[in-house]
Amino acid sequence: MGKLKAPEYKQFEDIKRVHPDGSEYWLARELATILDYTQWRNFAKVIDKATIACQNSGHDIDDHFAEVSKMIRFLISWAARSLPPIYSASHRPRAN
Repeated sequence: MGKLKAPEYKQFEDIKRVHPDGSEYWLARELATILDYTQWRNFAKVIDKATIACQNSGHDIDDHFAEVSKMIRFLISWAARSLPPIYSASHRPRAN
């Protein structure tokens, strides 16, 4: 996909990630931030609706949404825990 030119799209380009094969993807937590969602649970509902729409349109959800985890470290206790799922939206080529 070519670079988007309009200034309002810059923040999407800024958080875009690219797989080694050149396919682009975005992490849902980063998308939630630029779309002004202050609570993850509200954006998670949007992701759920998007996966349903994807499936209803005849696409394979696994080709467009991947659940990833991120470990965080607490500065006080140095304990680590896993955050709730972070979804990445991408258009990945199907493996044959």
